Amino acid sequence: MFQEITIKTNRIRVLNIMNFTKKNFAELAKNYLTSPPHVFKKDRKILKIFTDTELETINNFKALKKQIEWISGRICIKTAASEILHIDPARITISYEKEGAPFIDLFPEISFSISHSGNFAACAINTETKSPVGLDIEKLQPMEYPGISNITDVSFTDKEKETITDSGSLFTIWTIKEAYLKYCRTGFHDTIKNVEYLNNSIMYKNQVVNINHHTQYIDDSHIFSLVF
Repeated sequence: MFQEITIKTNRIRVLNIMNFTKKNFAELAKNYLTSPPHVFKKDRKILKIFTDTELETINNFKALKKQIEWISGRICIKTAASEILHIDPARITISYEKEGAPFIDLFPEISFSISHSGNFAACAINTETKSPVGLDIEKLQPMEYPGISNITDVSFTDKEKETITDSGSLFTIWTIKEAYLKYCRTGFHDTIKNVEYLNNSIMYKNQVVNINHHTQYIDDSHIFSLVF
């Protein structure tokens, strides 16, 4: 069900959302991108690892697409963490710090990151205690896509714009910047333009940061970046 990728001490688990939906919620799969929310119950094996509180969260979303994406991301982290930490996946529950960064309740020293876009959901979990990690997935869009100019205007510095040659280079920069903010655990409480990716280096407020990063295609139309 999963695609597994290991990068140094980081384990990445990738899930194809459509395939997952077809297998586990066949009657919902055909129109899940445009359907209203569904009431999920613990009447399916795949949902038994969710607590009542998590099930309530799922059922509070206003669209089936959002429900399926949330379930997919949580399936990734619950199963991956349970294997690494040797614990029942039902006991892997997540809370949030004041600024929104997530942590595993029983193991707050273990860093992880969840992302989803297009056809995929994924998590990255750093098996090295107290070593942060940030992951971001994006579905590639062509340069003529209407929203591209908005992405670059809002998220990119002038120097970064000068380095863009195609959608691959654009989304490489974007995913690295997003992943770095997750790594820092500040999320969107920080300004994304404070982060620059230039000359294969990540800069924060014009200072190069000593940090690892990795970018990889999942398929022809999806890319992810990992910062650790």
